[in-house]
Amino acid sequence: MNLFKNVITCCVAYAAMACAATDSVAHRFLYSDFMNRKIVYVDETKKDAYKEAFLPEVAFDLTRCWPNRLVVAQRYGCRLYDIEKLRLLSEIKDVEHLKYATSATRLPDGRTFILDGPAIHEYSPDGKWIRKITFGDRVKQTRIMRFTDRGTVLIGAYTGFAEVVLDESLLPEKRVRAWFQLPGEARYCYQAEWQKDGTLLTTGGYLPEVVRFAADGKVLSRFQATQPEGFSNYFYAGFQVLPNGNLVVANWTGHSGRDFRPGWKLIEFAPDGKVVWHWNAEWAGTPNSLIVFD
Repeated sequence: MNLFKNVITCCVAYAAMACAATDSVAHRFLYSDFMNRKIVYVDETKKDAYKEAFLPEVAFDLTRCWPNRLVVAQRYGCRLYDIEKLRLLSEIKDVEHLKYATSATRLPDGRTFILDGPAIHEYSPDGKWIRKITFGDRVKQTRIMRFTDRGTVLIGAYTGFAEVVLDESLLPEKRVRAWFQLPGEARYCYQAEWQKDGTLLTTGGYLPEVVRFAADGKVLSRFQATQPEGFSNYFYAGFQVLPNGNLVVANWTGHSGRDFRPGWKLIEFAPDGKVVWHWNAEWAGTPNSLIVFD
């Protein structure tokens, strides 16, 4: 165990030196540490600006609702936090309908939608279960969902991404409006979001790349970070597109200390794929979802 810690410390120190030598960007951000089951706030502009809140279970996804509320997906539902203090406000826990939820979104009207494997479950503003919507055999082993301005929902579904509608009048298979197949041996595809230019930006999970699609499903570009020797692009998970068009990606590196792989934890790419910022720390754990505040 001591040898493992020494190796990780050396690798982290190497990354910190590389970061200090190349990066002038400083961010305020919040992320889910999968390995240590907590949410963490960091402000790079202030030396001691660090907060954390421990979770009862691992979290696959973080989403923001209203200016100062955070939704954290949990196995049997989700938790609502005050972002500023990381204080728990309320919780949906539904062991009757949910088996392993991985993503949750709360809409402005108070309704909550939770992704659980092949289905999306809807809850009323007071947390009561309303309905379950499925999408056929292709939508399985899912990770993250994102509501779109098109009236659809994007779902990471193992080898690709499904764009679906929550229309109970249609047969499950007909609710899938489009399918985007990732190249190669992609598994557990993570997050997808439509961009203003009409392209679809995605992260490939165990295909640790950012992949951009045209609306017709054609792959337009693929890129990943060139990391220092001994570091790994292991699993590209949650991401956020910043107002300047840059993309910040969480590079998840393992379930626990047993399978931990050194690598930059958060990576910021310019639209052309150039790395403009990266972040690491000895205590960083394994981020898999993030929110950047600047």
